[in-house]
Amino acid sequence: MGTRITDDTRLSDAALAAELDRLGIAFVAFSVKDRPYPPPAPDTLVASLAMSGEARLRMALIPLFLALPDYACSATRVADALSGQGRVTLICYYTASMLLQRKYTRRLVRLGVEHAPLPDRFGPELALPPSDDVDFTLVRLAERHAELSGRPLNWRGTYEQAAKRFIQRLEWEAKQAVSFCFAGGL
Repeated sequence: MGTRITDDTRLSDAALAAELDRLGIAFVAFSVKDRPYPPPAPDTLVASLAMSGEARLRMALIPLFLALPDYACSATRVADALSGQGRVTLICYYTASMLLQRKYTRRLVRLGVEHAPLPDRFGPELALPPSDDVDFTLVRLAERHAELSGRPLNWRGTYEQAAKRFIQRLEWEAKQAVSFCFAGGL
């Protein structure tokens, strides 16, 4: 990452929401007038999401990595540039995305979200035990997230909610497209 992302250089929450929509991730409401032009670099988008003051925008890192795994390269660069809560958010949400991609592979493929598996970039740093049991590893990640963030929240539920909301939106869009075709739209 060429420059360090600071409060002065990160994207506004409104711009983040609009950019996510432009990328096909309708996760939060936005206004077209808030869409950044030109589109931000992937590193800027990832860093801005990780540093957002809005939980739902931070949570949008999960559908971003599920939909666009090319952003995984940004995760490593941005994590090296961030510190504090922004870094914890990024490495935990990225790792959750990697695990959730494994857990929901069949549903994602059925919906046309077929990509190479996200690599494990932060598992050793998070002291996650190697395991083929995704649910077990999600539990351990959530515990570690609580320790690192100092927030004893239901992190596993947060991860699952982000993935399920994204998948449900894709399923709804697919159903709408089929309805449109059958209604004579095409």
